[in-house]
Amino acid sequence: MMNTLKKEFSVQKLSLNLNHGDSIYESWVLPPWALLLLRLCISTFCVTIMIVSIARGADSRWLIYLTNWSYFLLTMSMIGLTLISIFHVLKNKKDSENNWRREEYLMKNTKTVSDTQITVTEIPDTELPMPLDDGGCIVTPSLVWYEKTVWFLWVISANAGLVVTVEYWLLVFRPPTSFMDISVHALNSFFILTELFTGKLPVRILHWVYVMIFSIIYAVFTIIYWAVGGVNGRGDPFIYHILDYENGKPGSIAAVLICSVFIVAPLVQFILYGLHRIRLRMDKKKNTNNNNINNVVI
Repeated sequence: MMNTLKKEFSVQKLSLNLNHGDSIYESWVLPPWALLLLRLCISTFCVTIMIVSIARGADSRWLIYLTNWSYFLLTMSMIGLTLISIFHVLKNKKDSENNWRREEYLMKNTKTVSDTQITVTEIPDTELPMPLDDGGCIVTPSLVWYEKTVWFLWVISANAGLVVTVEYWLLVFRPPTSFMDISVHALNSFFILTELFTGKLPVRILHWVYVMIFSIIYAVFTIIYWAVGGVNGRGDPFIYHILDYENGKPGSIAAVLICSVFIVAPLVQFILYGLHRIRLRMDKKKNTNNNNINNVVI
């Protein structure tokens, strides 16, 4: 366990490359079409909620809230994951059809060669040498640029979404609530955890760096927005009351920003990594049980 954790802090873990067993379009528990359907439902719901939210706001101030930043990224990443699933489901279908035609052609055109015996030895995939990264992990073929972009958006949206959920209900929420409130501050985290536990995208601890950059960008944005006289939807000279640069205590505001960037976000990334390890254990246990069943049948 400690050796695995140590590898997570190697520089290579900052990259957006998958290791053996990881996938951006597969599920360890669902067939490809079911994962596609799940992602399609989530992305459709997110798009609908975002459109309704923008329509209800009806002005450019929709863009000032961290909730909407993170929800927009979640929506974009889920749309991207859905499109990637569609592409690979169609590709697999086409490959299956081509393989069937190839086998049918070979069966029709096979000729028997008398007095000649040809032996073809196939090397199992498990015996082929696999490339390793500097951390000793097996590396799979690199993702293409748009898959890396979707994974990058997913990394930020997953962490930021959980942070938004925690900080909103602990620091910002004032009763009463509404379905829209629950959708963007609670269901967002439910969707994140659903994708985490059904997909096969890994969680890297060092990917917190991407979240840190995003958090710093938003913090700077709130300062600039206040400096130019921006107000929130109620006309207050701040976006959130805990970031009231005009009337709030500088020490308290600084503590909130520093804790959010350097404590809460890394902590959430560790939690996501822990959940990822639990999912890997569940996957391993499932494969072990399947192997035992196959051995009994044989």
